[in-house]
Amino acid sequence: MTPDDTLATIRSHPDFPFANWQSDDRSFFMTERYWSRLVRETIGPDASAWEPAFDTERDGNPILTIAHPIHRRALRVVLLTPSSNAMGAKGLSGGTGGDDPETPPHFLYAHLNIGRLADGETEVNELVISALTGAESETTARTLIHMHCVAFATPEAIEAAIDEDEHRFGLR
Repeated sequence: MTPDDTLATIRSHPDFPFANWQSDDRSFFMTERYWSRLVRETIGPDASAWEPAFDTERDGNPILTIAHPIHRRALRVVLLTPSSNAMGAKGLSGGTGGDDPETPPHFLYAHLNIGRLADGETEVNELVISALTGAESETTARTLIHMHCVAFATPEAIEAAIDEDEHRFGLR
């Protein structure tokens, strides 16, 4: 794997979606590459205008944080594990529907936050995506990243998209 790998190359790795990222350094590195590439491909040619805001943390919180100082926007991606139960919602089980068979599985949670640039003072509108790595979360992640980082959609429009996703999975 090289820094120029495509998402298809990363997805073709035999260990994808790198579920062992918490204990295996190579899986952690590949997970970091996956999210970096996903964000870069989603933002497109303007990705160079986005700056790394904070370092990646080994616990996956965050796996990626970037900011656009001019537009005062930031994006933070936090890794979830199949056993995570973010926001107290049932069903975050990597596909089994959790303890309640009536609750569909969910792989991504998102919210807007007032964040700060690396200077610690400049406030930014931050989209926080907490997700499992993989195809299940990729479509929603791409939609929200595009809305926030490319289209510079209003917070209300982004919140509506988040609400729609949560409603679709019975989380609202």
